[in-house]
Amino acid sequence: PQHLLGRVPRCLRRLMGGLAALGPVSGTLPAPDASWVPHAPLWGNPLVPCPPGRLPRGAAAGGLSLLPVQRGPGPADGGGRLRGLVGTPEELMRAVRVAIGRSGVSRGGSGPWFDASWEAADLHHVGSSLPEGWYQLVAGLVQAQHNAGQFVPGPLERHLHSDGLRPYERVPSVESRGVECMLVRRLGWQRGARQVPLVGLTVRAATALQLGPLRAERRRYVDSFVQEVGGPAGQASEGARRVWVNTVFAALRQLWKVRWDNHFKEVYWRLVLNGLATSARLHVAQPCGVCGLAPGPHGQLHGRLHHFWECPVARAVVAAVQQQLPPAWCVSPLLPHHVLFMHRPAGASPATTVHRGVWRVVCLAAVNAMDVGRRAAASQQRAAAAEAAAAAAAEQQQPGAAGGQRRIDGFFQPTPLSPEQQQRRERVQQRQQALQQQRQQEQQEALEARLEEVKREAVARFWELLQDFVVVRAAPVAWLPALSPDHPLLRVSSGLEGVRCVAATQPPPP
Repeated sequence: PQHLLGRVPRCLRRLMGGLAALGPVSGTLPAPDASWVPHAPLWGNPLVPCPPGRLPRGAAAGGLSLLPVQRGPGPADGGGRLRGLVGTPEELMRAVRVAIGRSGVSRGGSGPWFDASWEAADLHHVGSSLPEGWYQLVAGLVQAQHNAGQFVPGPLERHLHSDGLRPYERVPSVESRGVECMLVRRLGWQRGARQVPLVGLTVRAATALQLGPLRAERRRYVDSFVQEVGGPAGQASEGARRVWVNTVFAALRQLWKVRWDNHFKEVYWRLVLNGLATSARLHVAQPCGVCGLAPGPHGQLHGRLHHFWECPVARAVVAAVQQQLPPAWCVSPLLPHHVLFMHRPAGASPATTVHRGVWRVVCLAAVNAMDVGRRAAASQQRAAAAEAAAAAAAEQQQPGAAGGQRRIDGFFQPTPLSPEQQQRRERVQQRQQALQQQRQQEQQEALEARLEEVKREAVARFWELLQDFVVVRAAPVAWLPALSPDHPLLRVSSGLEGVRCVAATQPPPP
């Protein structure tokens, strides 16, 4: 009960708060038996939920503590004063018998209540909310003891028959403590297909329970990423998808442990969780700001697969990586799952297989280099949207455009043109068409030049990140014995003394 929490030690209160953060517990009740039902706890028992129809308005779920109190018509009438004195179904039945016996006593406040009839109604309300068969079982046991002359009034009856001036201190019996321990052993949390018992809770299991919803949400994002990049259902087997999902999770776990700038890792983390600004993410139907590719015929917007694989900028980065992989180290061309899922390609033999950690660093550098193209496309789209908005504003400010006004020459009657005027008009139209074609050609050349510039910038960014990884000596010491001098992209030369990891080949000249 709430009035007893102040007496609980601080360490136990913190423990109770930690258990409450894990969510509601669940369990199963044993079959109703006279050996434990009379001594079962009433208040705060998660195995005795309150019926939904009897909960107060706005309460979603809870135990018997949330039951509304039966109130009478007058200000002094009402029950609920005896609830805090009972703790088990047997004590509840004993209080009901005393309240029924004193129902004829006038209301004067001489006892621990004002109106015994409303107290009896309130206690009956609590008893009827117990699980099926509990109240009838306890009532039958108490009545059988009374008929056999074995019913002995206890401290509760003596307090209820008193004037109520002395405080009543409830002392749990040995039987009730044993039943509480039995019920606690049946409590636990559901984690997937298995149940974590309360008595066997460990810090590891509690952490898994607390982070369970977050991990499920993260798993949903990774599944969506694998489905978008790996292709629609049918192109890859279910087993391959599970392998790719596990590969992404393993790559994220290892990369966050590598002592490298977290800013580089955040790009891949946002890519997996669909947190990067793309046309599909922002629901903006615009052509790609770098390659000029228009949205799909069915309204498909450019998403992660375009900016990090299909765009020419991304393809240039993949070509730079593919160029550094000899046929012995990569027997097939690189596919999206090799780079975006960090699933290392197969080599001709185990000795010529790219190191798993090095491949993840290479893919991380490639993703950051591809992000150069995405950011350039977003910048170009923002500039185009600003120009379109400025042109629309200038058009609205033209005279005669507002209010639906017409130009004065629009009221003139058209007259047929002479042959000289017709020829002049055709020459003007030809010049306008030629000028428009020239502008389109210049725009296309500027777009191609911009594309080549972004491609060179992205490839340079890839090599710059690899050089940075080498310079800061971010490679773990455990990787170094596996990096032979002929290892592609990153290698170890001149022994392990200097831990000198260098790029296998330098970036191509611009």
